[in-house]
Amino acid sequence: LASEDHDLYTFDMRKLDHAICVHSGHVSAVLDLDYSPTGTQFVSASYDKTIRLWNVGEKAAYNVYHTKRMQRLSCIRWSMDASYLLSGSDDTNVRLWRAVANERSTPLLAREKKKRDYSNALIEKHKHLPEVRRIKKHTHLPKRVMKAALVKDTVRGTQKKREKNRRAHSAPGSVPKVDRKKKQVWAVQE
Repeated sequence: LASEDHDLYTFDMRKLDHAICVHSGHVSAVLDLDYSPTGTQFVSASYDKTIRLWNVGEKAAYNVYHTKRMQRLSCIRWSMDASYLLSGSDDTNVRLWRAVANERSTPLLAREKKKRDYSNALIEKHKHLPEVRRIKKHTHLPKRVMKAALVKDTVRGTQKKREKNRRAHSAPGSVPKVDRKKKQVWAVQE
């Protein structure tokens, strides 16, 4: 579920009273999302002019796509072979993106394939090291998105602090602690 509160929600259709996972990262309304044909990933398009790729069940996006000229996104789709993304934005352009940014569309030579496999094996072997983790986790974001994310974090921290103070200075049990997954569901109609 894409939402205007900057988050995406994954629900179990059998239990709609709470979300299974809340996917956070966008700093503006999320307008569209699409699951990959494999079903293991999904992509979201937002009003903050970014495309984010997510693994199912993870709270944070593993990749972010953006350009200087791209305006607010209105739609996003996977190609049927799961190797490309198609996005449509307010600047009336349809853009084609690689699902894996550093993957070539031409077949790899045997030497190139061996080199890529060796590099991936090294990354997997040393993924626990702080330097490798930092480099692997790093994504470049535009300055406006970074600033909006800082403001959003400040607002969320203030809300948590206010709720904590309200709970501390109220009668025990009068202000229950509600999980963020359950907070967003207003009513379940059968």
